[in-house]
Amino acid sequence: WGERPPTKIFIKKGLKLLFRKSTPKTTTEHLVTYRFIWNRGIYRWTQHILMGWGCVIAAFVTFPLVFGWMYFTMEENGYYTVVGMGIDIMTIKADGALGYLFYNALNISAVMVITGVCMIIYRRLKNMQARAEQTIVYDFLPLYLLLFVSITGIALTFINMFLHGWGHSVMSLIHQYSVIVTLIYLPFGKLAHIPFRPVSIFARNYREHYA
Repeated sequence: WGERPPTKIFIKKGLKLLFRKSTPKTTTEHLVTYRFIWNRGIYRWTQHILMGWGCVIAAFVTFPLVFGWMYFTMEENGYYTVVGMGIDIMTIKADGALGYLFYNALNISAVMVITGVCMIIYRRLKNMQARAEQTIVYDFLPLYLLLFVSITGIALTFINMFLHGWGHSVMSLIHQYSVIVTLIYLPFGKLAHIPFRPVSIFARNYREHYA
């Protein structure tokens, strides 16, 4: 993909133009606020913000924890120490607001993904033009899988809080397998957003510079 002539030009020239004054603004609009989607309508912008940032937050929490890049240690004084790459980053109160956000980061991201995915599915089912362009295998099934991953993740918290852990091991396995199947199944076009979005900044800089 990177060797194709148009993409190669964007990457090569984009790296040279990376330190333009407009780069921070363009980066914010393309990677943080999704300004380019805002122009298509507030509904589409909201669904992208919820699903996009929900997935990003989940990835930023899950991968460091799974690979041991980040973990928590607790002393007897009721404070957690957040450790990242072996370095003590911060100390937070175990029952404080920041600690609550840390514990529930995956639940918050799951709610964001569920809301965003439901909005997308609703639009694709109701909008006749969108329905004509969508396929179940490529467009709808990835959304259903994301929905299933998020629901089973929240179900783990529900089981721990209200069912005293009953059925946790079974639900944990269901959640783990759903994550694995989703990552394996996701079409290239969906996963390719990871390199596509940064390169869109290069493309924008290229067009503005050579306009």
